[in-house]
Amino acid sequence: MTEEYELLSKLKEVLGVHSRVAIVCVGKDLRGDDAVGPYTCRELLKKGLKNVVVCEDDIITCFYETITNYKPLTIILIDAVDLSLKPGTIVITSLEDIEEVGMSTSTHNLPIRTVVELIKTLVGVDLKILVIGIQASNLDLTQQISDEVIKSANTIVKTLTTLTEGLNSRWSTTHKTTTNRADNT
Repeated sequence: MTEEYELLSKLKEVLGVHSRVAIVCVGKDLRGDDAVGPYTCRELLKKGLKNVVVCEDDIITCFYETITNYKPLTIILIDAVDLSLKPGTIVITSLEDIEEVGMSTSTHNLPIRTVVELIKTLVGVDLKILVIGIQASNLDLTQQISDEVIKSANTIVKTLTTLTEGLNSRWSTTHKTTTNRADNT
């Protein structure tokens, strides 16, 4: 089985028939492989996916705006991770299982789970959060993303594009973010 097929199968299993999905890509363009989030966001937007947001700096505000503006039932969170795996390895887990996987992102002041749980409480929604992590190789101050990480990001883009073909109208809403974060990358 190819990595793409495995990813597609896992996404189909987790998402099922959920509607109103937002994709949140986290990272910083100047932190090597941590730029995989913004890179993935730009590529998804080029493919015509809607409800895709990049969070580079203020993660709390970004998640809050995403939840209040798009009103998703499911959020797919894409970020670079450090699990001491082979660079470019893709890991998929639910937000609830994130500690079991041992996933941590090294570029955020607060753990993603803490941020999302806080916002879910403030907004009063029960969201399903799916985390797609890509094992980083280099988080130094550089604009270069490693080849392995780019390859994995492209696999995710292709997989999400395949999964959403014909579903874009179901995944889309008329809500727009007040700030177009994808243009700020």
